[in-house]
Amino acid sequence: MIAYLYLVGAMLGSTMISVSSTFYTKRNLLRPHVSRLYSLIVSISVTLGWLCIFLIDPSFDARVLLYSLGYGVLYTVAMLGLVGALGNGSVALTAFFKQLSLVAVSVWGFFFWNTPVTATVITGIALIVVALALCLSGKKDGVERGRITLKWVLYILMLLVGNAGCSIIQKYQQMAFDGKHGSMMMLFATAFSIVVSFLLCLREDKTHYREAMKKTWHFPALAGLGSALLNFLVILLAVTAMSPALIYPGIAVGGFILTTLASVALFGERPTPRQWVGLSVGAVAIVFLNL
Repeated sequence: MIAYLYLVGAMLGSTMISVSSTFYTKRNLLRPHVSRLYSLIVSISVTLGWLCIFLIDPSFDARVLLYSLGYGVLYTVAMLGLVGALGNGSVALTAFFKQLSLVAVSVWGFFFWNTPVTATVITGIALIVVALALCLSGKKDGVERGRITLKWVLYILMLLVGNAGCSIIQKYQQMAFDGKHGSMMMLFATAFSIVVSFLLCLREDKTHYREAMKKTWHFPALAGLGSALLNFLVILLAVTAMSPALIYPGIAVGGFILTTLASVALFGERPTPRQWVGLSVGAVAIVFLNL
């Protein structure tokens, strides 16, 4: 029962990241070149969250630092991809692909973690292909209506690779160290992401930094806390008896549905009928992967 509570909490953390990112993007539409500032604030916020978690049960093993470095780089790539995709495309579609990266982790498990492959898994993967085709074929004028651009696709690729890579590294670290040093890995990983984000900020036009910081700093701060919550619960789930085929798609489908509802209720998005069908098929596909 406790594992399912962890799973629900992880869904809420995932949704918190997407919604906070969207608010930041929309409030800064007239302030270009502030995406790397977002990454820096998120990194600082999530590091403070992990510092509190680490101090509750401190541990250290130098071998974990390599995992932290890889996670930190991929975490920054994922954040930049998320903000860029939200700024250049639909909230609902971006949320779908963000959650799809977690399904990719589940598929990775079929090949490398001895997760059983069943008929329902094959059906789920086939439905995901159909969902992608439907989502990408829906057309309406305007970014907020779901227009697909090359820039948006590139940002989505960053999000997919970064997000999936983070979860895979996290799982391997927990497997290699018998469920230990999870908070230590995340503390140093997010600290590394601060360094990477800061270096990226040095190369960006800072004209609008002061105004963006003054009026919207709390959105990336909330996203950082949501990220800490999500990853803390994923670490706890990684050492439970719950299958990766349920954990990652479960977080994906829950976060996907909640974020899509938020995009309609809070941001007034209206995906095309074909995209709604694609999003629905995607949800069904993820459910099949849970069976």
